Amino acid sequence: MLSLIAFSATAQSYEESLRIYGKVVDYYTSEPIFNATIIAIPWRGSFEQRYFIAYTDSEGFYEIALPMYDLYGLRCEYLIYVLHTNSSTGLIDYVPALYPEDVSKGGIKSSMELSFNLVPGALIEIYPKRKADMWYILSKSAPSWYIITPVDSSTFETPTLPNGTVVIYGEPPVHSVKKRLGIVGADIQYLSSRDLFAKNVVIVPADTSIYLVAKMQFLNERTKRKDILSMLIGFQGKPIKLRKGERILVDIRSEMYKVSADTLETLTRDLEEKLALAEQEGFYVGAEREDLQRGVVQNVEAAKNLLPPLNPSPSARELDAVRFQYLEEAYYSLRLLENRLGVMRALAQSHATFYPPFFAVFSIAIGSFLFEDTRKKLITTLVVYPLIIVSLYYIYPGFRIIMNPQCKIVFDLFGFGKVFGFKAVTVRGNLFFIAVIIASIALTVALYFVFPRIYRPPEIEGRASLKSIITVIFSIGKRNVKRRKLRSSFCILSLAMLVMVLTAFTSFSRVQGIVVEGPSSTNVDVNGCLLEKAPLNATKVSSVQQFFASGELEALKAYGAENFMIRVENVPSNSSVVRLRALSGRNVDLLGVVGLTAEGAEVLGIANYLPKELFKENMSIAITESLARRLGVKPGDKIQVSRLMGGVETQTWNFTLVGYVNPAILGVNDFNGKPIAPYKLTSEGELQPVNATEFAVFNAWTIIALPSSEGETTGLSEKIGISAVFIPMSDENTLKNFANKMALREYYAWVFFNGEVTKVYTGEKWEIKGFKELLVPATLVFLNVF
Repeated sequence: MLSLIAFSATAQSYEESLRIYGKVVDYYTSEPIFNATIIAIPWRGSFEQRYFIAYTDSEGFYEIALPMYDLYGLRCEYLIYVLHTNSSTGLIDYVPALYPEDVSKGGIKSSMELSFNLVPGALIEIYPKRKADMWYILSKSAPSWYIITPVDSSTFETPTLPNGTVVIYGEPPVHSVKKRLGIVGADIQYLSSRDLFAKNVVIVPADTSIYLVAKMQFLNERTKRKDILSMLIGFQGKPIKLRKGERILVDIRSEMYKVSADTLETLTRDLEEKLALAEQEGFYVGAEREDLQRGVVQNVEAAKNLLPPLNPSPSARELDAVRFQYLEEAYYSLRLLENRLGVMRALAQSHATFYPPFFAVFSIAIGSFLFEDTRKKLITTLVVYPLIIVSLYYIYPGFRIIMNPQCKIVFDLFGFGKVFGFKAVTVRGNLFFIAVIIASIALTVALYFVFPRIYRPPEIEGRASLKSIITVIFSIGKRNVKRRKLRSSFCILSLAMLVMVLTAFTSFSRVQGIVVEGPSSTNVDVNGCLLEKAPLNATKVSSVQQFFASGELEALKAYGAENFMIRVENVPSNSSVVRLRALSGRNVDLLGVVGLTAEGAEVLGIANYLPKELFKENMSIAITESLARRLGVKPGDKIQVSRLMGGVETQTWNFTLVGYVNPAILGVNDFNGKPIAPYKLTSEGELQPVNATEFAVFNAWTIIALPSSEGETTGLSEKIGISAVFIPMSDENTLKNFANKMALREYYAWVFFNGEVTKVYTGEKWEIKGFKELLVPATLVFLNVF
């Protein structure tokens, strides 16, 4: 028997109360419904009791008395839910109802008669049960919200039901977000958030042919935008039609994975277009096309073969293979190909800038080798150089890329311009490249032909000049070629053969993939994996994009992560992050915030630096004693903590000062050797740790879950987030596999096991192929030439 609802009714008497009463009947028969559950949820008001319960009698009547004022004397508002559970099966057999349906207009504030018409219903249990297992290929996070609603199978509209009937299930967004997105209808979230209703349960009208429509909002890691996915869900490929009180299990993973497979096919077509463009520009992308076919296309096809309609009822093992073995592998291969193509273009464009100076010198060398007369040298140089440049435009793709009118060159003085207040300068690539071509030949000709006429170095007896040495070398070379024509021909032919063999059999490239550094010894005595988004050599996060997004930790549970030790901090800045204000009116702006967990503080050995109550009491804060003196507060006092935007307070929360933090915490390092102290930006743009009066310590879980005035989870500040996550794991093979998967998801992973640390991440490594094949012709050429 499935138990879906757990209630705990507590009888209390109140001096002032409001009275809600009415009748609950069947919508179709108007028969009274016995033992229906009436649940009053405080919508506005502070109570220790999170809900109030009453039941209908044999005539369907109920009455419930509710406090009119809360603990602080403020007027209360309530939401009323009605459910009915079959006493013999323990299953809900009527569709729940809610009043008021639109909670944004407020709840019930005064006594009233309130009757309900309930529609007979059936229960659909959704799998997966956890939001963590709901997945989208372009997101690292679990969905920020998801809803499941029934729609008529013929009209695909919400069935015609009495007002207040609950039609939105799952984990809906807060009412302000629903209104913004145009999502209308009564939802179940105020029950499920109090653990009174299972989040993976949908109650649909009985004896009605329906489909389920699932909508989920994911953070797209490619665009950094929020994507809302929509999918139509049936049962075994058909509409769902159940009798009253019936129950079925519906696995929606097939539909989720089909969406991801379709997304990958779209990305594959985009990449094929980019490869075609690269071929037009002159790149050879045969290897990339082969990798695309083998690593992406074949994996997507294998995944679709295991999904409906080709496989109407995939097993749990097949669904796991679709996600972890095929789709994720295909996406990681696609990302590597995209990065490789981007690097090819970037290198070609950057190298093109250095070719004109090189070939300007080469042209002069050719002229000097062929002729001894200065005039002939100059004419040869001015003829050969343009021919080489024009030829390279059609041969080397970098020339065509930089000559494209859409190409822009940004001059930023290697990043130092911002420090001195200079703005980056952007010029058109073709204009810049033409200037480089002209300047290269002009400067080279001036240095070789003009400069020696203007400046003659003092002649030192017994020492030859550089120009005379170059002239003699070229002269000897020309005479040897003319005198030993056969030997010179063999020499040139052998060198040409060597170049051809090098080109045909040998490749030098930088390949992207998983890079493993280590292991090396460490003082960390715990086993687990530390994840960060900031690069290995970065002391601190440089932007909010390097924070773990909402739902990202929950998504890691699908890969075996269970427990998390998080570290929360701010992006280093020269402006204040939050403001502390004492009840006396004194205030201090802070440049740094640290959020820790009790387990993390214990493992790092800094628990004795922090007050014990920091992790025991809700809404607690710890500051240094010197900062407390500036504020004029002592342990036990209330401190208002305000979010700042542009120096203006946008929201305030009340925290309790639970004790003082030892300033020595600023010198402590995390498991990977990076400081846990918050940093700030100096006026010169340099990173520097904050001092003892510029930071505060919070419970990490508390400050990332702080709600806005509209109920959305916003956290303490947009500049504050989770910068590092440590996942304890005891098995070595599990750790390695987990770290490899995290590296493919573009995290930087530190694996700690038995006193050793290994770094795992996606990067580049230098690769030489065909070196053995090169040895034989290289040896023959060497013996022939020398």
